[in-house]
Amino acid sequence: MSRWRLMHRREAEQDWDLLLCAFPGVTIYQSYAWGEFHRRNGWTPRHWVAVDQSGTPVAMLLGMERRYLNVAVILSYGGPTGDLAAFGAELHDAIVDALGVSRLYCRFASSRPYSSHDALALYSNGWKRGPHAPPGFSGLSMTLDLDRDLDEVLAGLSRNWRHNLKRAWKRDLRIEQWHAPDPAEVLELYRRMEDFKGVRAALPQGELERLMTAFEKQIALYRCLDPDGRTVSLRGCLVFDSSGIDMFAATSPAGRKNYSSYGVFWELMHECVRRGVKHYDLNGVDPIRNPGVANFKKGTGAEFVEYLGYWDWATSERLRRGVNLASLSRDRSRDFFAEVGARRTR
Repeated sequence: MSRWRLMHRREAEQDWDLLLCAFPGVTIYQSYAWGEFHRRNGWTPRHWVAVDQSGTPVAMLLGMERRYLNVAVILSYGGPTGDLAAFGAELHDAIVDALGVSRLYCRFASSRPYSSHDALALYSNGWKRGPHAPPGFSGLSMTLDLDRDLDEVLAGLSRNWRHNLKRAWKRDLRIEQWHAPDPAEVLELYRRMEDFKGVRAALPQGELERLMTAFEKQIALYRCLDPDGRTVSLRGCLVFDSSGIDMFAATSPAGRKNYSSYGVFWELMHECVRRGVKHYDLNGVDPIRNPGVANFKKGTGAEFVEYLGYWDWATSERLRRGVNLASLSRDRSRDFFAEVGARRTR
């Protein structure tokens, strides 16, 4: 049986990431910095650790807390981490005791690969499948193996993807690492892309600035400049431990014509390898609603992965249904997890 405890903020600042990186398949969405980023957005990050009888950590959970009247809501993206058998009554009791509440709702959106073993562990501990997922969430992603020579990665590209990459190399383009990106310029490129596609997906400038500030040292970002010095394409990711996760991607109509998106993606992969990234998460695909983006990602040689997905638990079934009804209403206008998870802006 495991024992859960809530870490104090100073302790978490020093030790959280060190403990987290001891587990396989960790994600930046469970990192200390991710919690602090959302503290600036009005959430209170909470750090729970479960240890076994010998004191060895067996599971971890970063949850974002908000209070709504007399109800505490805990949202967690990317996690949970570790042995899912530990996410039972002991965790529920620990959260209720630590927060001093009697009504609690917990939800997480797990980006770990789906397995029936994990699903059974959650069901056994009282968790239920989320009744709905936010707009744009297909439950699928793709991962690219970078734990090999880049020549092997190049050989794994689809024929069409490799052909378009060579086209980009032949154009009069300059691809460079963008060390100090201007959020306003980044947003302008997104707007040009969105106007062309007829969608609105980018983060507001203030939130984009906070994201870039919070993860300044963990961002790897490349851009492509046309002969007139205009940014026509960008691609970037967040790097944590040995993993990279796709976070920024935008190409203007002019950039689409010169295949610049292929060039910036390939240079970004070089940078990821230099930083020790072994697994690159392409952060969601939807082959039905967005086949073009899915085909681009598939062409890199990445493999499909199904997420474990959305699960929730509450102190009462009535509370669970009430929160889900409220979140469904919010989903009609925006993503319920937009304040917690990454906005998929591809």
